[in-house]
Amino acid sequence: MVGASDKSMALDTAPVILGVAEIDADHLKIADLLDALLGSQIDNADAAFSLIHLSNLVDAMCEHFVREEEIMRSVKYHRIQDHKHEHDNFMQNLSTILNNNETDNSQITIDTITMIRDWKFEHIYAHDKPLAEFILGH
Repeated sequence: MVGASDKSMALDTAPVILGVAEIDADHLKIADLLDALLGSQIDNADAAFSLIHLSNLVDAMCEHFVREEEIMRSVKYHRIQDHKHEHDNFMQNLSTILNNNETDNSQITIDTITMIRDWKFEHIYAHDKPLAEFILGH
């Protein structure tokens, strides 16, 4: 977790609880991994250490998207294609970021972490929340 002295640099990486256990568990894990990535950047960890955190975050998001898409298929969610398209686009962006950082062994920037965090919140509110409401309503 980010320490109290780092509050000025801290980003809100808290998970959003939607009421669907599998999705919420994944969101908690992703929030923890995003917080670890942020902590490595604030602590000026070497690039290789930050890259491990980024790689773990990418893996967790990929697993989450696969699980979420399985849930959408199982409940016959009518907006699955749009939702999956969002997942695919974001995974492509994350893969590019990961590959670029692996290639040049550079530190993950606060701007990159902020972009990931912002996308996560936007995606949750625009796509995951309606999915959760659909699941809970059926």
